Amino acid sequence: MDEIIEKLERGILKTKPEMVILLVEKLRKAVLESPLIEQRIKKLIK
Repeated sequence: MDEIIEKLERGILKTKPEMVILLVEKLRKAVLESPLIEQRIKKLIK
């Protein structure tokens, strides 16, 4: 997650203002189920 934030801040990662909700739900589910994501990050998207 920190790497994504860093890339966004450096302008390497671009945002898309509108994203299909199905994709957002899939990403959210994957983050919540991942053992690699810290609990503090998971709490932000619950």
